[in-house]
Amino acid sequence: MLTKRPIRFLIAGAGFFLAFALFGLPLECRAQFGGGDFGDFEDRDFDDRDFDDGDFGGFGGGGRNQSRERQDTRDSREALNRGVQALQAGDFQGAVDGFNEYLDITKRSTLDTVIQVRQDIRYRTARILFYDLNDKGAAADLLREYVAEPYALHKRVAYKMMIIGYYETAQYQKCVDVILEAIEYNENPDIIVRVGNSAEAQEGEFEDDEAADEEKADLPFTPEEHTELRFKLGQSYFEINKYRECLSPFEYVINTSKDDLQKGFAIMRMIEALLELKDFERISGWVPVLYRSDVRYDIRVNLALLTVADELNAIGDYDSALPLYRMIVPRDELIQYQEETLKKMRIAANLPPLLGQPLTEDEKLIFGGDEKVEEPKERRRVISGGSITSREEEPAVEDNVDVEDYGFVVPIEIRTIEELLEILKDESQIPPYENYVNLEMAILYNNVNRYWEAVRFYDAVYKADPSGEVGQRAMYDAVELLSKKLGEGEDARARAFDFLGQHKSGIFPRYVSYLLTDYYQGRDEWRELIKLRPYLDEFDKSFTEDIRRYDSELFFMQAVGELMSSQYSNAVNDFEMIVEEYVGSEKAPDALYWAGFSYLCLDDHTNAYKCFERYTDEYPGGSMLSQAYHQGGVALFGMDELTNAVNRFSYVIDQFGPESIVYSDACNMRGDIYGSWGGDDLDKAVTDYTNAYQHAQREAQATYAVFAACEIFKKDTIYYGNSYIVSLVEDYVNSWGSRGADFAKATLWLGRVKMEEQKYDEAIAYYKDAILKYGGLLLQEGIDQIIPEMVKLSNRLSEAERVALKEELQQVLKESDSSTMKLRLRVALALFDGTESQLGMDLLNELDDLSFAPPPVLDLICKAALEVKNYSRAKDILELYEKTFNESPYINSALQLRAEGLFAEGKFDEAFQTVLEAQYLFGTIKDVAWSQLLWGEIRLAQRDVAEARNAFLDVLGVPDWRGKPTVTAVFKLGELEESQGNLRAAYNYYQRVYFQYKGVDNRLSAQSYLAAVRCLDKLAKQTSVNFGDSQAYEGGRKQTLQQMIADKYVNIPENADLIAQARELLSVSDADFIQLIDSGVKTNIVVTITASMESEEGAKIQTKDDE
Repeated sequence: MLTKRPIRFLIAGAGFFLAFALFGLPLECRAQFGGGDFGDFEDRDFDDRDFDDGDFGGFGGGGRNQSRERQDTRDSREALNRGVQALQAGDFQGAVDGFNEYLDITKRSTLDTVIQVRQDIRYRTARILFYDLNDKGAAADLLREYVAEPYALHKRVAYKMMIIGYYETAQYQKCVDVILEAIEYNENPDIIVRVGNSAEAQEGEFEDDEAADEEKADLPFTPEEHTELRFKLGQSYFEINKYRECLSPFEYVINTSKDDLQKGFAIMRMIEALLELKDFERISGWVPVLYRSDVRYDIRVNLALLTVADELNAIGDYDSALPLYRMIVPRDELIQYQEETLKKMRIAANLPPLLGQPLTEDEKLIFGGDEKVEEPKERRRVISGGSITSREEEPAVEDNVDVEDYGFVVPIEIRTIEELLEILKDESQIPPYENYVNLEMAILYNNVNRYWEAVRFYDAVYKADPSGEVGQRAMYDAVELLSKKLGEGEDARARAFDFLGQHKSGIFPRYVSYLLTDYYQGRDEWRELIKLRPYLDEFDKSFTEDIRRYDSELFFMQAVGELMSSQYSNAVNDFEMIVEEYVGSEKAPDALYWAGFSYLCLDDHTNAYKCFERYTDEYPGGSMLSQAYHQGGVALFGMDELTNAVNRFSYVIDQFGPESIVYSDACNMRGDIYGSWGGDDLDKAVTDYTNAYQHAQREAQATYAVFAACEIFKKDTIYYGNSYIVSLVEDYVNSWGSRGADFAKATLWLGRVKMEEQKYDEAIAYYKDAILKYGGLLLQEGIDQIIPEMVKLSNRLSEAERVALKEELQQVLKESDSSTMKLRLRVALALFDGTESQLGMDLLNELDDLSFAPPPVLDLICKAALEVKNYSRAKDILELYEKTFNESPYINSALQLRAEGLFAEGKFDEAFQTVLEAQYLFGTIKDVAWSQLLWGEIRLAQRDVAEARNAFLDVLGVPDWRGKPTVTAVFKLGELEESQGNLRAAYNYYQRVYFQYKGVDNRLSAQSYLAAVRCLDKLAKQTSVNFGDSQAYEGGRKQTLQQMIADKYVNIPENADLIAQARELLSVSDADFIQLIDSGVKTNIVVTITASMESEEGAKIQTKDDE
């Protein structure tokens, strides 16, 4: 998903520029072959004396031929004169045209004198092309003709020029050919005798008459020139990919060159060639040689090192790449070294030490002149010096210098370093490569599993460039390394969130967010995942394809996190946002599907159905098409459109077939509907469950089908019965035993069959065997159902048998090495003794590590914590359920503990989400009544009185919540109305608690008595009331207190503190009654108070079920 190359391309580009512009400098030198001026030759006018009639005798004989020769003589003389005149006028192209015409006319002549003149013209024309017109390729081609004919007096110089011409015009094969020719010629030179009236001879080239006939040979190449020739030969071989051939020339350069810089270049080329040849062993031998030379301070060498190191790194040769990376010198150090070198060179050349700087007073004494010399009007052409020079034509001193802006004459070597420094300091030509090198070092250390070294380099890169692409890439890699390989999740998250807090734009904040998302998702830490949302909302809105793709995926995972955290409303909103704002993205279809699923979680089956229908319409080729059709059926089922639901499931079954992932689910759902209809449809249900089981792709599908079928077999004993249960369960154990079958649940059903057959001993034996086999396996949750059923069944045993069973379990507890088994057995023994609450308190205090605790143990801990309002472990326990036991019914108490803990912290929205999750999982079963009561409490705390009132009233309308939940709801309604000043309504609710629910919750009844008295006191103090007067309220108050003291359900030791309050309130006005009660007299005061209050108030409590 990630690229790390952009800066490398820039560096490679800069390296190419430098290699092309600077590696060739030593040979690019007009001065080495003399200037472009032709001396007296340019000022001379040619006449007939220079071209007598015999000059072209080689063309043939006879009169006609002689006439032609005379014409050619005249034409050649005119062409040569035109060339000379053009040259004198500074028209170099005209000069070349005239000279080329001359060469064309005379090309057939074989006379020695003509050949000598033609060679002189050819040589000088090549020089004009080379120096004045900068057409070095054409010059080289002309010089090829020059060296091929006799009388080439400057043959070695010509070879040098050809080498430069072909090399600089990238004609590397020709360059190779010429160099090899030059080397061969140097060993076997021509012996040239200059005779006749050549231009040079006629102009007094030789000192005396005998010199004209003297043998004159081109001087041999110097050792330095030999080195330069091999350097260019190696370079040319390298450019045409002849890597093996280039090795020998470069080794020659390394062994003979006196120029450390050139020697370093040769070593670098050797390394690069060996890299291409995959000769890594020889590379390792050359690297130390390069490192020991000063050439390592040249930027070109450092860039080449970087290229080689990258190549070695890419092929996994980390041992070779690492020292190369380490050799690369930082830019600032290179600049410092080159500046110091330049300063020394300038001083040695009698120049001011610092380029472009005013002279100090001391420097004026040394160098003279003003602080600044005006720039000369005409600036000479920059000429690069080199080691190949012609001893035949020594360049003038000024040809090897340049003039800088302040008027000082500067040697070319100094100018070269100055130009190099300019490039070094210009980041547009060479981007900051230090960070890139450190990044590659970090990646290398990462690849060789030296992770902490990698982190150190990543940190250095990010610190140096926190806003740049390389720096941000380093942060991404560091976070990934810390979280995935080093297990330093906390450090990784801290770095990531700090980074996201500072950077809001570009791709790398998305990358880092993706890492965090992946981290939390892999640990099922969905509630932590959605804490990333505020950072995502602050990202800049970009329309680039990559960023939109990442944004859609990040927001999609946020929605998934909200779904998994039971924040269904938020999940719906985010999934629908992705559908509408990221149209055409890869996540849009999935988001539409999961929006429908989230609606299902909210029991909003209508909107869920719309989403699934839209998916099937808009994405007929979607990857979740079969699931969408199936979930549409689930939505119809939730809407009680059972016939339509059956039709939809039938469509899924018939259309997508057994290979579909939802085939078994559709069969199970349709089987559930048939099973609910009963009668003949039970057979259809059994068929569906059978098909679901036979084609199940997941253990959960098979398990559901098997035990759903067992439920029918258990109910319909006429047609099925226990034999079907045994047969199906045994087949399930055999078929799915190695694929995660729930052995314990299978054993539970087999035990139930034995119970039906009243074979209690065999049933208990089944259960006991399952506990011993699977009790130590944390995920065998069927054991947690077996244990309470076995304890309950043990009541049918004799006392001796029951004691023996208990002792056997105690013995296993002592001998077992499994912590999970021990905990399950402790729960079983607590059930035998009825001491579950005490065990819960013990475990709350002693069990620090919950990782091996099965759900019943967690349940007891949660209940104990609720009793003492200890919420410290609520979050950990709930996360453990969600990660390990997400389908366990015991999660209810964990949800309650977490919700009440959040409520106590004032985190009302989070508490409310937990309430919704509990109701989604369990509906309105009795044990989840706490959620509706807490719903009311949360809304009341949020000052939403109407919603709180409705929440409490809803409790009264659920049959399964009758009893203590209802009493609590009525009491809460009384508190709510009292807080709103509705004293009469509050009094009625309190009165209903101790009248209607006497004996259900005696403590709450006592509190209701005192609350009712409190309301009557407040009513009595009001100056204007709706019924009776203050005396009536005073009478009601007295009667209420008397009833409380006389109530046998309330006046119990557990309520002694509340009874004491009532006695204190009543003793002031009715000491005789208290004496009477204390003597043991029974009263019928209940009827009296009830009749009195109803006649006075006409009060009637209305609830939703009353209505």
